[in-house]
Amino acid sequence: MNKRLLGLTSSAFILAAAFTGCTDGKGKKPDIKDYKGSYTCNGYASWGGDKYPDCETIQNDLKNDPMTISADGTMHFHGSDYKLVPERITDEAVIFSIDGSGFDLSKYPYNGVTDNDYDGAVYFAKETQHYTVNDEDQTYDTYNVYLTVKDDDSCAAYISFEKD
Repeated sequence: MNKRLLGLTSSAFILAAAFTGCTDGKGKKPDIKDYKGSYTCNGYASWGGDKYPDCETIQNDLKNDPMTISADGTMHFHGSDYKLVPERITDEAVIFSIDGSGFDLSKYPYNGVTDNDYDGAVYFAKETQHYTVNDEDQTYDTYNVYLTVKDDDSCAAYISFEKD
């Protein structure tokens, strides 16, 4: 009887371990080393009005001073260095917040994600985008830096990148 109980316990443990490997990644922390390197700006969007920086100007500035991420988690973006903090991996996004930005993961992807007093880059995300071809779902990844301005608790602009 002891052998049978031990066998069931071991089987249950193996089954639980197998299911753990099949999760959607929620709660897992991303590894910055997977994102180190240089990035080329390929677009931008802003819906925050005149109070937000001109994304076209930022895009042009990035041609002379490209965005990079180092193995220690430092993101060089638009003339400044930001410390990236691993937040979460999901099926659709890998999120790194900017240290000191007041990023609130519980409010992602909704409007309020940062402190009102902060101005600048708030978070870096690798996001999976979907499109349909011949009724089949196709995906591709984008890399985005989301921005905010003082007195706004949302991120109403982002700069999009390709990894070099």
